[in-house]
Amino acid sequence: MRCAKSGGWYLTVWIQPRAKRTEIVGEQNGKLKIRVNAPPVDSKANKAVLKFLANVLKIKQSELKLVKGKSSREKVIFIDASHPDWEGLNKP
Repeated sequence: MRCAKSGGWYLTVWIQPRAKRTEIVGEQNGKLKIRVNAPPVDSKANKAVLKFLANVLKIKQSELKLVKGKSSREKVIFIDASHPDWEGLNKP
């Protein structure tokens, strides 16, 4: 995770689609690993990741933006929120 010059944060995640449930499972190669209970079709997995992260960070989904990795398992998400609940990312 790194801070953006204009405010906000960049979070790099590694996604495992079609999992039994959506959950954070730890770290993989320096990226937050998230299992998603959605297929990687029609951006369903991308939408599920953004919705899940919004709930975990206790922010609005509109404060998250997928900026890289639309069709990849590795994604970069911009968090445009002043006070996200970072502790939520530590709960597996």
